[in-house]
Amino acid sequence: MGVLWSIWVDLDTPLPESVGVDLDTPLPVEPGSHGHTHRQAPGPSWPHPSAGPARVAQAVAPAYPPHFRERSPRVVIIGSMATPRHRIFDPTQPVTCHCVSRCVRRIGLLNAEKRRQRLRERLEQLVRIFAIDVLEWAILPNHFHLVASTHPDLVSLWSDQEVARRYRTLSPDYAWRRRKRIDRSLPAQPEEIDAALADPELIVRWRRDLADLSTFHKFLKQKLARIINLDDDVTGHCFEGRFKSIVALDAEAVIAHMVYVALNPVRASLAGSLDDYEFCSLADRIEELRTRIRAGEFAGEVAAAQEKLRAIALQPALPCTPGAEAQNAGTLPCGAPNPWFGGRVPTVFQGVTLAAFLMKVDAVARVQRANQRGVIPEPSPSPLADLDQILLQRVRDGGGMDLADAAACALEGIEPAMSRGLENPLGTFSGSTESLACAARATGRTCILGIAAFEAGRPRRVAAAAHEDRGSPSVR
Repeated sequence: MGVLWSIWVDLDTPLPESVGVDLDTPLPVEPGSHGHTHRQAPGPSWPHPSAGPARVAQAVAPAYPPHFRERSPRVVIIGSMATPRHRIFDPTQPVTCHCVSRCVRRIGLLNAEKRRQRLRERLEQLVRIFAIDVLEWAILPNHFHLVASTHPDLVSLWSDQEVARRYRTLSPDYAWRRRKRIDRSLPAQPEEIDAALADPELIVRWRRDLADLSTFHKFLKQKLARIINLDDDVTGHCFEGRFKSIVALDAEAVIAHMVYVALNPVRASLAGSLDDYEFCSLADRIEELRTRIRAGEFAGEVAAAQEKLRAIALQPALPCTPGAEAQNAGTLPCGAPNPWFGGRVPTVFQGVTLAAFLMKVDAVARVQRANQRGVIPEPSPSPLADLDQILLQRVRDGGGMDLADAAACALEGIEPAMSRGLENPLGTFSGSTESLACAARATGRTCILGIAAFEAGRPRRVAAAAHEDRGSPSVR
C-alpha cells in the first residue's frame, strides 16, 4: 500500500505553531479510499513551484511570472506529486527541453515499424503547425525522445486569422463538419475560421497553445494511442504519465542532450552505426549530407569546397514553419531581429556546424559506457567516410564551436543520469554550475538539483548565485 505525503500551504499566512504533521506514523485508511491516504495541513491550498527538490524554473530567459518573484515559501512542501510545467519554466519565454515519453509499463507498443512511421509522420505534421522546433528526435520500441525548442515570440507575429487557421487545421470543428457533411480530412474551412475569430478569448488560448510543449505532446500521442488501441482491440492508456521534460539551460547542455538522443539507438543495441536506424533524425542528417555530396554541391576547387562544407550550419532536424507573415517581419515584438525574416531557418547555435556535430556523435558512440550496452566498433567506418579526406580534415581543423570541449562535461553527466532503469532521471534541469545557480537565483530558491552536474555518480545541489554580476555558486 502506497502512502502519498503532501503538504499544501498558504504562502501569505504563516501556519500556527500548533500545526504539525507526523510523517513517521501512517494515517489509517478510510473506507472507500482504495488504499490511499492524504495528509493535508489546514488553510487554503496553493501549490508553490518549489514543491519537490528537483522542480526548478528555467533561467534561459530572465522574465518570469509574478508568482516566481513575489512569493517565498514559509514551509517545505514534501511529496511525490509532479510539479506543473508552467511552474518549472515560463511558458511565455523560449525554452529548450529534452522530452521523454515512455509506453505504459515500458512494453514495446512501438515495435511495429508502421507505428513508428505513423509517429514520425505525425511529428513532421505538427512542426508545420506549431511554433516549435524539434532539434533532434529518436523513436524506439517502447519510448521516444525529443529535444524541442518553443517559440512564443514567433506566435506573436501571427495574425488572429493565421492562429485560427493553424489550430483548426490541427483540430477541426467535427460537430459542425458532421452537420454540413464536410470531410474531416479537409483543411480548415472559412466558416470554422470565422466562428473562431468571433471569440477573442479562444484565439488568445490557441495562440498560447501553439507554442506549448504539453499541447504539442497531447496531439502527438493522442492520435497514435487511438491507432494502437484499434490495432490491438483494447482500450486504455498507451503512454505512462505525460512526458518527462528536462530544461537545457545553456548551449553545452542543449548540444549534450542532442548527442544523447542521437546516440539512443546505438546505446540500445538497435543499430551498429549512426545511419543504421531509420527512425532517428541523425540518420536523416547523414543521408542529407551524402545526397548533397553526390549532387556535386562540393565539387570544384578544394579551397572553395572546404569553405562550403564548413558553412553548413547545424539546423533543427524538424524546423517549424513560420508562415508568410512572420517571414516578412523584420523584428520580433520585443525589438530583437527576426531570425525567420526572408524565409531563413535559424541555426541551433551560432558557429555549430552539421559536420562537427556528426563527428562528435560518432566519437562518443565509440566510447563504451559502463551502464550502456551498445557501442560502435572502432574499425567501423565513420558516417562521413563518403567525404573527401581533405575536406574531413579541414572540418576538424576549422573554426566554429569546439563540440569536443563544449559538450564533453555535460555528456559525462547526462548519459548516466538518463540511464536509471525503471526510474526517471533525477532533476528537471541540466547545464553548467553557473547556469544552475542563475536558475536558482531567478526563481527565489536557495538551491536546485541539476541532472548534468554529477560527481562520482551523485547529483549536485547548486546554491543560488548571490547576485547576477557577482558571487560564485557553491556546490553541495
